[in-house]
Amino acid sequence: MTEGESGPGARAAESRSERLGAPHQSPWDTTPAQFADQERPAALLRIARAAGAALVRTIDLHDPRTGWHHRQVGHLAGLIARKLGLSEIATEGICLAASLHDIGKVELPRSMLDQTARLSVAELQRLQAHAQVGSELLCEIDFPWPVAEMVLQHHERLDGSGYPAGLTGKSILPGAQIIAVADVLAAMTADRAYRATPGLAAALDELRQGRGVLYDAAAVDVCVALCERDPSVVFPDAGPAARPDGTVRATPPTTAPQVRLTAQQQIVMHLLAEGRSTKDIARSLGLGLGTVKVHLSRAYRTLGVRNRVGAVRAVIDESGR
Repeated sequence: MTEGESGPGARAAESRSERLGAPHQSPWDTTPAQFADQERPAALLRIARAAGAALVRTIDLHDPRTGWHHRQVGHLAGLIARKLGLSEIATEGICLAASLHDIGKVELPRSMLDQTARLSVAELQRLQAHAQVGSELLCEIDFPWPVAEMVLQHHERLDGSGYPAGLTGKSILPGAQIIAVADVLAAMTADRAYRATPGLAAALDELRQGRGVLYDAAAVDVCVALCERDPSVVFPDAGPAARPDGTVRATPPTTAPQVRLTAQQQIVMHLLAEGRSTKDIARSLGLGLGTVKVHLSRAYRTLGVRNRVGAVRAVIDESGR
């Protein structure tokens, strides 16, 4: 947690630190040294595993498509963690957090999750709140891993352009960095209600382009190598609708696919189209001016435009579909 960060997730982390004491075993480990296999309290682990399994099942009942995504991200995160040399107990905690990373979306109505039209600014902001909501749902469970904190941070990015706190670099838990890479790959290789899958090649390009800037370089390298070596190992739960490259056909979109902007970029672009200045956008969203400019430059590049006028026109055209 960064200095000054507060809230349920921070209190849970402080409580766990006081109870368990020791620092992480390695730069990638998110589990205290006392939880080596021979010493971890068996009863606590049984309770933690049972609680985690019940929560994963709850997600599946609420939205099977989100449940499948959670299983896929959990599987990918486990593959990456093991290839990075993490201990099995640390990997177990990361897999659990990955399997619950979007649990905060249970607060959202199904109609919003299944919506094919572009989301409004208010809807996008509500969607982004899922990381905080998920952390608050999990923070009172006495997991022997920082599950709530990893869920809170899974949309943070190394350069500070993520959310909800705009954390940078080493202030983001290593487990959350692994989950971020797994989440991007799983999300981009499956259809969503509002767009068809960009495909495995596009997902790997996204990870390569963000390597060391948005996503941890080591985690990206491992993920890309795994996909290039044998996609069937990376996508074992794709089911009968899977394509040969591991991408998955879900419900076909009923409208033309939208240009792929991140949720944060979409909010910034909506406000830009309303005529708001970058300073006003930064103030309204509680972001730094530099962060807003980073979102704008990346959105311009994605939209294939060079300036504000072209960007606004693209947003208006897209909204009118």
